[in-house]
Amino acid sequence: MAPPPAPVATGSDGHRQPLTEAEKKEEQRLRRVIANRESARKTSLRRKALHADLEKKVAELTTENENLKKEKEVWTEKYQTLLEKQQQEANTFLRFPPPATFNYMRLSVVSSPFRY
Repeated sequence: MAPPPAPVATGSDGHRQPLTEAEKKEEQRLRRVIANRESARKTSLRRKALHADLEKKVAELTTENENLKKEKEVWTEKYQTLLEKQQQEANTFLRFPPPATFNYMRLSVVSSPFRY
């Protein structure tokens, strides 16, 4: 790629004349201003895109949070129902113990040849 031509100014006679130091500095300043504006524009676009992405994420997480809260309510109700059922069964068992003929432990004594 060929280097850009040296900056020149056009004189009153229509011929190109080399730029003065002041004109070179002014041209560089204008290039910086233009580059800074373009950089600011790109930064602004990136910031807007990021903001839109974050708003979308907030909406998604809000929906997910609401769904999880509803799911928690369902599971809490199921837990409470089971807990109440378990409590009722325990109360029924304590009020009406098993019949006397129902032996959990039946011990048989066998004589041992050893004396203690």
